[in-house]
Amino acid sequence: MTALIIDDENLARTAIKNMLVNIVNAPTIVGEANDVKSGVELIEKLKPNLIFLDIEMSDGTGFELLKQITHINVYVIFTTAFNSYAIQAFKFSAINYLLKPIAREDLAEALAQVHARYLQNDNASKYMLQTLISNHENTDSKTHKLVLADKDGYIIKSLNSIVRLEGQGNYTNVVFNDGSSFLSSYSLAHYETTLEPKGFFRIFKSHIVNLAYVTRYSNNDGGIVIMSDGTQLRISATKKEQFKTLFS
Repeated sequence: MTALIIDDENLARTAIKNMLVNIVNAPTIVGEANDVKSGVELIEKLKPNLIFLDIEMSDGTGFELLKQITHINVYVIFTTAFNSYAIQAFKFSAINYLLKPIAREDLAEALAQVHARYLQNDNASKYMLQTLISNHENTDSKTHKLVLADKDGYIIKSLNSIVRLEGQGNYTNVVFNDGSSFLSSYSLAHYETTLEPKGFFRIFKSHIVNLAYVTRYSNNDGGIVIMSDGTQLRISATKKEQFKTLFS
């Protein structure tokens, strides 16, 4: 794999290059840029497989750069200081990100994930980036899209199509409003932090529900949540009061 580093801090670019030494399957760095304009030019010229991309730069943002290269199939690892809104967007789009100061172990893990996708030789990265840009520009979170991954690839679904999620060990079964489902290779805990700010709620250790699809709450059997598809789900005793507040 070949890679570019696009960051307006020279020390940050150097740190990444130094940490790549001795990392298995590390990409070959073929260029560096310190702003959006020169970054786009290098991407167009060199067609790298991967970009290490900062969010805030002197002449714009990493999001603005991505909008100019949507025709190119390239993987991206964002490098950023803590930015909760941006990180939320990355999780929705299954985009890798690293928090500064970058830890070598985190870099190695992100690269391993990207390398596995690269070996699949598909166009997943293009769709993931398009989803990221779309969500970033769309202020209505109900129409945001979520990238769901399994061992074979990805699907992209609107949040308002998801009825509920059920944890199955390290996997999550995602149920949609058309009756179909998808077994994701991410755990339920991953989706809890991603979805709860968007109208979802974890009612039990194995269940997250979209509050928009809850039709009824019953006090029977210690507390039952009834979904629009007829599914009846138990609610944890510790979650009841918070749920009632949200559902009322």
